[in-house]
Amino acid sequence: MVRLFIALWPPDPVRQAIAQWQSEWQWPVRAALVAAAKLHLTLHFIGEVAQQRVLDLKYVLKSVPASRFDLRFGRPEIWPHGIAVLRPEQSPTALRSLHGRIGLSLASIGLPMAEQTFRPHVTLARRATAAKAPERAPEITWQGATGFVLVQAPGGGRPYEILERFGN
Repeated sequence: MVRLFIALWPPDPVRQAIAQWQSEWQWPVRAALVAAAKLHLTLHFIGEVAQQRVLDLKYVLKSVPASRFDLRFGRPEIWPHGIAVLRPEQSPTALRSLHGRIGLSLASIGLPMAEQTFRPHVTLARRATAAKAPERAPEITWQGATGFVLVQAPGGGRPYEILERFGN
């Protein structure tokens, strides 16, 4: 079994800008910050999948078109259970459409879609209930975001592995 998710993977300058802004927060002692190398915007969390299903997944994802769009990050939030996130100011139609098309592709091979509403975000930290965002809003724009990646999350603090890139 492998643990998978599908994400937008920011280019290094965007990821570093998010990490820099993340470093300006006031974090509680127990907060678990997401490392800069792991910062991403999840489109679909798939979870545990049998290794032999990965080829099916790659096959259906190759046919998902991905349009270019811009994301301007500017909304820090603390979600229930202490999840600190950075959200884009708006959710572009192209992003919502990409999320929907990928969901239909997952369903076509019998993989369930998440039931919660899609709220695009970059997770900054966990166990961060008492965290305080910087007073100034971030000025981080990802221009020309396109494509998405299939990622394996091996767990245990090990790095994510991008299995394949699509729509670039």
